[in-house]
Amino acid sequence: PGCEQLLQWVRERNFPAALITRNSRASVERVFHRHELDFDVVITREDGLFKPSPQPLLEACRRLKVCAADAWMIGDGSYDVQAGVAAGMRTVWISHRRARAFEPAPWKTANDLPELLRMLDSARQR
Repeated sequence: PGCEQLLQWVRERNFPAALITRNSRASVERVFHRHELDFDVVITREDGLFKPSPQPLLEACRRLKVCAADAWMIGDGSYDVQAGVAAGMRTVWISHRRARAFEPAPWKTANDLPELLRMLDSARQR
């Protein structure tokens, strides 16, 4: 819930967006086609190092011409948080109301995508 609204919010503001996944490119392409998704940069396991390494996140920033310190890494797994923190990004963990059982700690935590959207909207208004 909230995924379509979140992606629309990002598109309406012309924010560059990347998808970094440990899944295969073929799997990603099937999901993109099924749900009519599109990202500016897509990095899959076929592209080299993958999370928890910060390298794919830094590569996405390079391709998007965005400084890592200005980017937000948003993910719902421990590898997402580890990679984002190691890359020097503001890292938001989507907890799905689970207790965090890993280190390092994310910059922020959101229970779900609607809460993340409120967080992004609030940060944008500052």
